[in-house]
Amino acid sequence: MSEERNDFYELRELRRLRDMYQTRVDSKFDWSEGKKDKSLMNHYQDMLDSIKIKIAKLENN
Repeated sequence: MSEERNDFYELRELRRLRDMYQTRVDSKFDWSEGKKDKSLMNHYQDMLDSIKIKIAKLENN
């Protein structure tokens, strides 16, 4: 029961992070008046991918 509860809270937090990073990735064209910092965008995409993998693993348990 406790493990399920922890998974629930972890999933909730991961979904918030996913939404935050997804917003950042999606807004890259409006960000800084059209200038993109490619390394920062790569970082956001890497974090987003990592979070999505963690969410999938928790949802499959």
